[in-house]
Amino acid sequence: MTTSPRRNEILTVRKRLQLLEAAMLKREKQVPAHECFDPVRYIEHTLPKIKKGFDFHYDDEDEEFVRRPNLKAYVDLDGPPRLVARESVVDAAYRGDAEARFILCHEIAHVFLHQKAATILGRHSIGSKEQFASHKPLELQANCFAGALLVPPISVRPGASTFEIRRKFLCSSDVAQRAIEDAERWRRQTKRS
Repeated sequence: MTTSPRRNEILTVRKRLQLLEAAMLKREKQVPAHECFDPVRYIEHTLPKIKKGFDFHYDDEDEEFVRRPNLKAYVDLDGPPRLVARESVVDAAYRGDAEARFILCHEIAHVFLHQKAATILGRHSIGSKEQFASHKPLELQANCFAGALLVPPISVRPGASTFEIRRKFLCSSDVAQRAIEDAERWRRQTKRS
């Protein structure tokens, strides 16, 4: 399940910085920090090279989508990672739709972050509010990682506006605002180091 980032989500500063760094390292395999990230290209061309057995499908008739009509994308981590997205989400991401781009980045995050967790939890497929509550830390981590894939903190200059970030990186206002906050944390942390 993909959720938009919300202001009241809580991750420790340390964990958040670790996730930001991990996302930036994965991102630079495709594109420099100052350029717009293309999640579809990353899924189609980069992930198969760096994740053994990775598979990608976009199919509106997938059994999960039939069972759960509101589901837009998911990752099956029971075995080799498999990312499945609705065709409409992939098409929208190609066109630069901010929500679709975030959805795909969120699922990319699960591929990198939660393969071991999926082995423990069983198939990582969240459908109800109760299931989401039990997986909330995983979802928060995926949201953080997804935001940094779209807008790496090192690319946000001091004083940048959400409008500038949205336009440059094709992201939502929420992602842009979070990127500004993360960039400030990142700058403070790197000054200490």
